[in-house]
Amino acid sequence: MRSSSRDRAFVGLGCLALLLGAACGEDLEYAPSDCVRSKPDSGTLKVRCTIDTEYPEVPITIYVGDFEEDQVMLQDTVEIPITLYDLPVDEYYSVAALYTGGGDTLVVLRGDEISTSSTEYEDATCWSVRGAEVDCRLP
Repeated sequence: MRSSSRDRAFVGLGCLALLLGAACGEDLEYAPSDCVRSKPDSGTLKVRCTIDTEYPEVPITIYVGDFEEDQVMLQDTVEIPITLYDLPVDEYYSVAALYTGGGDTLVVLRGDEISTSSTEYEDATCWSVRGAEVDCRLP
């Protein structure tokens, strides 16, 4: 069977399109259905504390940045082992937990960052949040 010049031209254009597409680089996918298209304002800070009969409640202070900078975000007294806080993204947070008992005070300091990241798709930019987790439990 003979091919016509029109068939050869179609095949040639198809090959050219494939070559240009490969040379141009990015082969982006479409955004998933659960895509968050706007940058989130907040994320979760999970604080773990030792709560037991000796320490039934623990005062904590959450700082923006290192605790030495003394930028207090909030103060709370926790009575459960895990407490969640909704805080602004793209910040590092330090947590100071004060354990008082038997005339002694122990301070546990920990920190982590709530961060955002984005992924580019053909039809959208999708955002995600990585929450922070600090373990202020006694050793």
